[in-house]
Amino acid sequence: MQRRLLTLALVLASGLGLGALPLACGSDKVKSPFGPGAGGAGGEAGAPGTAGFSLVMDGGDELDPTLGGPCEDDGQCDDGVACTADRCDQDLGRCRFTPEDARCDDLVYCDGAERCDVRAGCVEGDVVACSDNTTCTIDTCEEETQSCRHEPRDADGDGDPVRNCGGADCNDDDPRVNGTASEVCGNGGDDDCDGETDEADCSAPEHDTCETALAIDAPGFFDLDFAATALDYPSKCATQDSAFRDVAVAVTLPEGGPWDLDVTGKVDAGSIAISYGDSCGKVAKPCAGSFVAPAGGGAARLLLRGLPAGAQPLYLAADTETTAQLRVDFRPAESQSGDTCEDAVALPTTGEPVLLRLPGYVADAETECSTEEPRSGDAFLSFSLDQPSDVTIVAESQYDLGLPVLSLRDDSCTSELTCRKSQPGRLFERQLEAGNYRVLVAATGPDDVLVRLQVGPVSDAPPGEGCEDAQPLVAGVEQLVDLSQHEDAVDPGCLPGAPDATFELALSGTRDVLLVGRFSDGDTGKVSFATPNCEGNQGCSTGVGTARVVRYGVPRGAHRVVVESARGNPVGVSYLERPAASPVLVPFAENCDAPVTIPEVGGRFSGNTSNAFPDFVAGCDVGGQSEGGAPDQLLQLSLSAPRRVILDMRGSAYQTLLSVRKGALCPGAELPRACAPGYWSTRSFLDLELQAGDYFVQVDGYDGDSGAWKLDVFTAPL
Repeated sequence: MQRRLLTLALVLASGLGLGALPLACGSDKVKSPFGPGAGGAGGEAGAPGTAGFSLVMDGGDELDPTLGGPCEDDGQCDDGVACTADRCDQDLGRCRFTPEDARCDDLVYCDGAERCDVRAGCVEGDVVACSDNTTCTIDTCEEETQSCRHEPRDADGDGDPVRNCGGADCNDDDPRVNGTASEVCGNGGDDDCDGETDEADCSAPEHDTCETALAIDAPGFFDLDFAATALDYPSKCATQDSAFRDVAVAVTLPEGGPWDLDVTGKVDAGSIAISYGDSCGKVAKPCAGSFVAPAGGGAARLLLRGLPAGAQPLYLAADTETTAQLRVDFRPAESQSGDTCEDAVALPTTGEPVLLRLPGYVADAETECSTEEPRSGDAFLSFSLDQPSDVTIVAESQYDLGLPVLSLRDDSCTSELTCRKSQPGRLFERQLEAGNYRVLVAATGPDDVLVRLQVGPVSDAPPGEGCEDAQPLVAGVEQLVDLSQHEDAVDPGCLPGAPDATFELALSGTRDVLLVGRFSDGDTGKVSFATPNCEGNQGCSTGVGTARVVRYGVPRGAHRVVVESARGNPVGVSYLERPAASPVLVPFAENCDAPVTIPEVGGRFSGNTSNAFPDFVAGCDVGGQSEGGAPDQLLQLSLSAPRRVILDMRGSAYQTLLSVRKGALCPGAELPRACAPGYWSTRSFLDLELQAGDYFVQVDGYDGDSGAWKLDVFTAPL
C-alpha cells in the first residue's frame, strides 16, 4: 500500500492530473464512452495503456484481475477468454470478467477439476489422489460414482483379503481357498482356512465333471450349485488364471432335428460363462462370456444353431461359489434371416410382430443410440409406405438380457433417420414420406426382440415439437408435457433418438440459470440449454428421476431449452434464475458462531469440510456414526416470503450430505424431507417449498466423508 501511495505522489508531483491516468487497461478495439485507450477488454490491471505513455502501478494483492476497462453495457466487455463471464459491473462502471470453472469441465471426474484462469483460460486440474496411505488397500478413482474406492488388497480376486490385512485368506494365490470357501472333501487341503483339513462338514461338489454332469432331456429351468467345484474345462471365456469354477451339463436332443439349442445362465452377483464341447471333456470354440443384465447380476447366453439329435455337453463357469439359474430350450432349427441390409425381413404394415433371436448375428452398422456400450449383433427389417404416414415401431426384449435398440434408415441403410434405445422401445416418426425403409434391430445384450409396426394417418404436431414452436417458460414454474405423442424432432446432442419438447426462456439481464428436468419412475431423461437452432447445446445433463444443469452469466435475451425422455413418458421442466454471482468461499462457518449468509435470491458457495469439526447430525446419514457425524459447515438463509428453494451440490469432490433446518435459534430442527445424501455422482440435491422464516443449511458428509464442496442456491417466489 505504501509503494502505491508513493507512486501516486510522484505522479502528482510531476504535474499530471488523475484524469490523465490510464487506470484501466484494455484494447482500443472495443468502443468505450471514455475515449480511445480506455478499452473494455484485457483485464490485466496495471498493464500499459495506449494514451501515449505508460504507468506501472504496484497495488500488491489488492488488485482485482477480474476487472477490465470502463463500460456502460455488457456489449463493451469481451476479454477473448472463452471461460469467463463478461459483463459490465454497473456499480463500478467497469468490465468484470468472472472465471467460470464450469465452462472448463471436461465431465471427467478422475482427471481433476479443471479451472478457469482469467488470463490463461482453461487450466487442467490435479488428478484426483485416492491414496489412503495403507498398503492393505488398492486405491482407485471410480468415474461412475465420482468417488475414490479403497478395495482390500486381494491378489487372487476371491473377495477375501489376506490375513495380514484383516481378511481370513490363508492362500492369496488360489481363489478357491479363502475364509468363505467350502471345505472340499478328500482333496487334502484347508479350503476354508480354519486350520483343519477335510473336516466332517466338508462338501462334495455336484455335477463337477462329465461323469457327474446334470442330465437334461427337456426344456426347462434348473438351479446349479457351484459349491466346492473346480475349473475342469477352461475356455477363452473362463480361463485358468481367473477365479472361475465350473459344472458340467449334458443336454440330450430328441430324434429328428436339426435343433437349435438355447442356453442362458444368470447369477445374482459376479460373472458367469457358458461353453460347448463336441464330446464330453472336450471344449469347442463356441463360448459366451458374462455381461451385466439390465436388472443387475451376471448373465450369459449361448445359442447353438442346427445341432443333430443326441448328447450335447455344456460347461457353465462362475467366478464365485454361488447358485446359478439355468434356462435350457431347444426347438426346430430356424433360419438366421435379415443378417444384412440386402437380406432384410419384411415387417408387415398391418401390425403382425416379427421375432428376431439376436445371438449369432454380426454387428454390421453403427447407430447413434448405441455407441459406447456393448451390444448384440444386428438384424434388418424392411417396410414400404405408399403415402406420407405416421409410423410407430415397437420393440420388446423377451428375457431381460438387454435393452432393445431401433434404428430407422433409408432404403440403402446408409443414412440413419432416427433411433431409440429403451425397454420397451417405441420409435415414433411423424409424417414419414412415401418410400422404402429399413429398420436395424439390436439390443444391449444377446436377447430376443419382438418387433411390430404401426402405420396411421398424418397427425398434427403437439405444442413444443420442433425448435420453431418453442413454448414459454416462467421462472420457478414447472411445465408438464406428455412426450408419448412427440417425435425426436430436434437433436441438441444429448439423448439421441429420444422424444423431445422445446421451450424458451427470456432473461432481462445477465443471469445465472438452473434448469431442472423431472422424469417418470424408471425413465432416463435429459435437459439441455440448446443452441438457437436446437442442433447443439451449451450444457446438458442426464438423470434418472431428475436432471439439472447450470449456466453462469447467461446473457440477456431468449434462450432455447430442450427436455427429452428415453421412454417418451410425461416429463416436467422448470428454470430458476438469479443475478450473475461470483462464487463465495466459505473458509470457516463451522458452527453457530458465524454462519455464512445466503442472499434471498440465492448464490454460489464453495468450501472444504476436511478441517472442520463434526458439530451436527443429519437424519439421512448412514447409521453407526460417531457423535456429530462427519465434519460440517453451516450457512444461513432468511426468507421474507414463501419461495421455492433449490440447493445443488453437484461438482463436490466427496460423498456429500445436505440438510435444511429451521428455527429462530441456531442450528434449528431438521425439516421433514429436507435431508439429501449425495453418494452418487450428482451429489446432494434438494428442491423445497419454504415459508418465510430463518433457515440453516448444513453442508455435511455422508458416512463420515469430507472434502471440497460446491453449493448452488436458486430461489423463486411461490
